[in-house]
Amino acid sequence: MDIQDPVMKVKDLREIYSTVGYNIRYWKEGEEDKATVMNDRQQNSLVLSQLEALSRYCVQVQVFIGELEKTGEFSQATCETTTTDGRVQAWLIALILVVSFVVVSVTLPLLFLVVWYFYKGLKILYPTATLPNHLKRYLIEPPHQYIFMAMQNSSQQEEQYQEVSIISESPLVEEGPLCSHSDNGMTEDGEVLPQNEKE
Repeated sequence: MDIQDPVMKVKDLREIYSTVGYNIRYWKEGEEDKATVMNDRQQNSLVLSQLEALSRYCVQVQVFIGELEKTGEFSQATCETTTTDGRVQAWLIALILVVSFVVVSVTLPLLFLVVWYFYKGLKILYPTATLPNHLKRYLIEPPHQYIFMAMQNSSQQEEQYQEVSIISESPLVEEGPLCSHSDNGMTEDGEVLPQNEKE
């Protein structure tokens, strides 16, 4: 139990008096007539011994000034329930260790995955690479403006062409000389006959 010194107006109690002690009186609830008294305890923190586990005990404290041989009044009774003897079972320690290990083994990978996916999401939303200026303009401006401007600014180009002649060879006739026909007005040598010499 911990005892607080009485609050003084000017200084602390132990600065005014050099020998300050406490008389302690404690009992099991309902058995005040069997109270145990401890006189002139100098320390503010002490352990009450020989208490039953899981029982309710009440305590009163009285200040004692040694150099003046004076005592104050007992404080109001404070009642608390005691705990067990303070020993922890081995199986409970093992269980706590196993549960702690499982929780850490599951929590750390999950935490890593959450941080990793959050980082990847930020990289997608806010990429470090920048787009070229012409692509930025293309994405900002309406899509048909470039085509329309290109059509206005371009001049009609004249088609360029060259004249091509196709000459085909006529098949050779085996029976007679080339151009031996008399109905076309030509001789065997390819000369033109006058009109009166045609057959």
